[in-house]
Amino acid sequence: VAGDELVEQMTVSALTKMKDRPIEESKKKDIAEAIAVAAIKFTILKQNFRKDIIFDKEKALALEGDSGPYIQYAVVRIYSLLRKVKTETNKKEIEEKLTGESLTLQRTLARFELVCFQAIDEMAPQHIAQYLIDVSAKFNTFYAHTKILNQGEDGIFVINKNIVALCESTKDILEKGLYMLGIRTVTEM
Repeated sequence: VAGDELVEQMTVSALTKMKDRPIEESKKKDIAEAIAVAAIKFTILKQNFRKDIIFDKEKALALEGDSGPYIQYAVVRIYSLLRKVKTETNKKEIEEKLTGESLTLQRTLARFELVCFQAIDEMAPQHIAQYLIDVSAKFNTFYAHTKILNQGEDGIFVINKNIVALCESTKDILEKGLYMLGIRTVTEM
């Protein structure tokens, strides 16, 4: 299969998966193409290039597991969360200590530069790809166990500034890592 044919096939598959999403039709093709390219590039880059590469279209486009779209989806989730925090008018901001999942995520984010240097030294982009999978998985665990927009009995949303800052840092690291792999991020999927 030629490269442009594969991109087109993957774009069609991504569009099919997105058909019921509430996204403007004019944006869907561009987003689907970004997802398709991410799926292809990430599948190749996450593996040791000295070995045979096995390409499975369905796994490559999956929104869970170790795929480019999985990492793009983590970025989209953070963008959505940050929009809600920013647009919520009935809120009170506080600063509380981070939870166990938050600290685990924070420690993982702190390894970014080390992983990048290792990838450069060894000419092995799979280190960055595997790191991004790890960050995304840790973010999803954190997200599942952490109340980010916590509405009190009085109707006011309580927002922990430290949690929001951690989400922003996670988004920045994921975007930088994807950029280093030549993968475009999207703000909705």
